[in-house]
Amino acid sequence: MPDDQRAWDMTGRVEADVQALIGERLAALPSRAAAVAARLREVTADCRLAAVYLRPDSPDTVIRLCESFAATENDHECSRLHHEIGRRRFARPGTAQVSLTGDLEEVLTAAGRRTRAYVADPGHRGMIGALLDDFGTGFSDLWRASTRCPDPTRACARASPSCGTCPTAPA
Repeated sequence: MPDDQRAWDMTGRVEADVQALIGERLAALPSRAAAVAARLREVTADCRLAAVYLRPDSPDTVIRLCESFAATENDHECSRLHHEIGRRRFARPGTAQVSLTGDLEEVLTAAGRRTRAYVADPGHRGMIGALLDDFGTGFSDLWRASTRCPDPTRACARASPSCGTCPTAPA
């Protein structure tokens, strides 16, 4: 498994526990579910999306998106479906009232109730704004669940993989 994918679980204990739960859940499902879960694991090099697919409380739309994700060979479509799975799981649109600015002074001194966020590169403001519009306050949950985004949890695990008390990213 690539190092950046394992950064959230340096000891492999969480992965082993999730794999055990996946095995238990698969025993109660049709064989097709095992093929989809295996493909999700193969494509993402991570067990967490397979765990989402197999969760009994996952909405039908997320199940269908996971099945589509597992069936596609197109990288662009995989990225789109992965984003949509995250959106369906974490989005709370209309809850984020954030103004993006390139002026750090404005972030630190502005009055009012609106949250201001500093984004130095004007080219990134549109993308970050669209994500905040789409996900609302759920954007932080999506960020923490992503294996490709920096997170203090993963930094803690990298600094002290044997601490045993560091939380891990959610499934």
